[in-house]
Amino acid sequence: MTRRFPWLAFALVALLIIIAAVAPLLPLESPIRMNVRQRMAPPSASAWLGRDEFGRDVLSRLIFGARSSLTVAFLSTTLAAVIGAALGVIGGFLRGLPEWLTMRSMDVLLSFPPLLLALLAVALFGPGVVTLIPVLAFIFVPGFTRVAYAGVLTVRSQDYVEAARALGARPSRIMWRTILPNVMGPLLVQFSLVVSSAVVLESGLSFLGLGVAPPTPSWGQMIGAARATMSQQPLLLLWPCIALTVTILIMNNFCDRLRDMLDPSPRPAPAVSGGSHAAASPLADAATDRQSVLDMRGVTIAVGELDSGFVPVRDVELSLGKGETLAIVGESGSGKSLTGLAVMGLLPAGVRLRSGHIRLAGRNVPHLDAASLRELRGKIASM
Repeated sequence: MTRRFPWLAFALVALLIIIAAVAPLLPLESPIRMNVRQRMAPPSASAWLGRDEFGRDVLSRLIFGARSSLTVAFLSTTLAAVIGAALGVIGGFLRGLPEWLTMRSMDVLLSFPPLLLALLAVALFGPGVVTLIPVLAFIFVPGFTRVAYAGVLTVRSQDYVEAARALGARPSRIMWRTILPNVMGPLLVQFSLVVSSAVVLESGLSFLGLGVAPPTPSWGQMIGAARATMSQQPLLLLWPCIALTVTILIMNNFCDRLRDMLDPSPRPAPAVSGGSHAAASPLADAATDRQSVLDMRGVTIAVGELDSGFVPVRDVELSLGKGETLAIVGESGSGKSLTGLAVMGLLPAGVRLRSGHIRLAGRNVPHLDAASLRELRGKIASM
């Protein structure tokens, strides 16, 4: 089954970012403008979500608060992703001392709770966006490092990496041009997950008065301030909580969809209706034959004489439909390449099809002439 990009989830995230980005251009009241006469006013035509304890417009502060929270979250996550990916790729590829230094230092950082590290750093350097971004990045670096490191260990011995080494490519070129693009999938999932965590952590620090410094609006600040007046105007606590919850749900939904799209594990085939005995062999159903892109039955390939020659491939049967993936696994010399060459009509001299038939896109391959085979190659099949 084809895995599609989660456009709807992406659109919701993009909409959230766009609203925060264009906040200064929207016809909103200044988020720091106070109107003491209307403090804690209920929702009205002039202030759709009401006014807070200083008479400031709640809707304006929510939107500008999204601007603050998302700016901190995306910048800190991007910084953590760049540093963590670099450390993970270097440690996983070079091994030895770089690997030991990288992974042991990340283990030390992971032994401390993130919130305690953030509280310590903010207490030392003071609150504010300038402090918050590097502090959160420092906290999230180990996660990116471990994800990149695990990905590098998976691909570092692949043939395309060995080919780059054989061609004399420098280690730096192999790491950044060959390996890094092949571990970007898990890193993207980690990025989307960490952004939502950064929003929560920033709001928590702002709630404690150690995050975004006033008068810049922040959801955490709004929640903290609304606690003192919740008995008089409970809506002041409700609005920032809804904004924070919806944002996290949107981010996590996109993260889940992106993870599902990039997950390399095969998906189960859809169930066939008609009872427990309705699923029959695809080779036994003529309708399936017509839908198959590739259909092989009883294919036996002989090297040398058809009757007395060596037979490396015996009675191969398979049916492959549009959009399906099939892996043929076997040791060297088991006949995988010969099977593929037979499908392409490219069996070398002295190697012939002893029995069976091969249908590719509805055409009988062994009976096609050279011109017809060229029409199939590259368009319908390639190897």
